[in-house]
Amino acid sequence: MVENADGSATTFLNHRVIRIGSTLPPDEVLELLGTPVAASGSHVQIAARAQVGPVRVRLWSKVGPGEGATVFDGVLSLEDGAIGAGDILGTAAYVQRIGTPGPHRVLISVDDPGKASRIDVMLDLGEDATDLTAIEGNPLPGVIGSSGSRLGKADELGLILSAHDLPTSRLAAAIKVVWSAPAEVKPDRTEAIMVFRISVIVQWMRWLSPGLSMERCEQLGEFIAENLRGSIPANLDAHCVEIASEAIRRAESR
Repeated sequence: MVENADGSATTFLNHRVIRIGSTLPPDEVLELLGTPVAASGSHVQIAARAQVGPVRVRLWSKVGPGEGATVFDGVLSLEDGAIGAGDILGTAAYVQRIGTPGPHRVLISVDDPGKASRIDVMLDLGEDATDLTAIEGNPLPGVIGSSGSRLGKADELGLILSAHDLPTSRLAAAIKVVWSAPAEVKPDRTEAIMVFRISVIVQWMRWLSPGLSMERCEQLGEFIAENLRGSIPANLDAHCVEIASEAIRRAESR
């Protein structure tokens, strides 16, 4: 079992610099000076978009998405056992307790260096790259994890459904995980685990569209669950894509 998403925050910036690191005030002045990133021993400042759209920061522990451009990979001193992310004006900030105070390896990746809108902050990673379960011909971004850690199905499902880009590919891959995972659990737990993992998909579907109600998403979850009953088909990928495509079509039609 590994840890994954610890938290997420979306904010609108008035100033184009977001600061990540210790919640204590920085000891030195950091200036970007035309570069996408500036760092000290306790803080990293990143150039992000401002006033035109939100910036999303996601915090990961021990495992995280292997996508985007790495703008920082080093050690930060988090002396209060917490990491913060917020604009340098101090008008908005997100703080997450991480446990042990002191130095932590931090890797930060962004979608666009110099004008980031998506920022992933990953703590205490190893060097192991892992591919997520995916549909043939529809790969998903891989993940980076701690050396020797085992990525369980629950963790993998969470990583697959950690974003809403590539919705059909992500939903089809999630269905594939749910459909094939019962072989790894005790028979008397199969149904309960299936129900729980379908509920995870239902919650992910709520953000496919602002107009989707919880009731409608639960109906879509029932549709998916009904199609997963019975033995696993030989052409599993094709069935998963078919189910996912129909579920998304129904979600869009409402």
